[in-house]
Amino acid sequence: MKGSRLKIGIGIIIGCMISVLFYSCDRNSVYSESIAILNDGWSKDQKLVFTPQIEENAKTYNIYFWVRHTKGYKYSNIWLKLNSDPSLVNDTTGLLEIPIADATGKWLGECTQSVCTAKILLKENFRFENTSAFRLEVQQYMREDNLSEIKNVGLIFELAE
Repeated sequence: MKGSRLKIGIGIIIGCMISVLFYSCDRNSVYSESIAILNDGWSKDQKLVFTPQIEENAKTYNIYFWVRHTKGYKYSNIWLKLNSDPSLVNDTTGLLEIPIADATGKWLGECTQSVCTAKILLKENFRFENTSAFRLEVQQYMREDNLSEIKNVGLIFELAE
């Protein structure tokens, strides 16, 4: 009986510590959205759309894009085509490469037993010209028509310090 109470108490403490850790990491986040990819994969024709509302254009933002994939993903990167105004990539083609694994095949980013999340900084200290709905369209731009093992993609805006 005492042993099970101790285990429950330790579980509650660990859960609280993890919650505090996530809260402290996200305290500057003003927008965060995730779009799930269906189990049948991400078609090259499927556009994922993010539409955050920009509330303050006097502040600067760090803008991140992330990809969550299984460890069964067979490439070391993912190419994306981004369409937005203003542009979030420096390349005029709108192409963005997100590294998924290093040259030895080791997964980059944060991994659990079966899923990894790779995050990339798109813009640092970025200031929007006006307050309006911002629109970002994202398409996978790999050699496969239907890309499997991608589970979610996401966009995060954080206040720059």
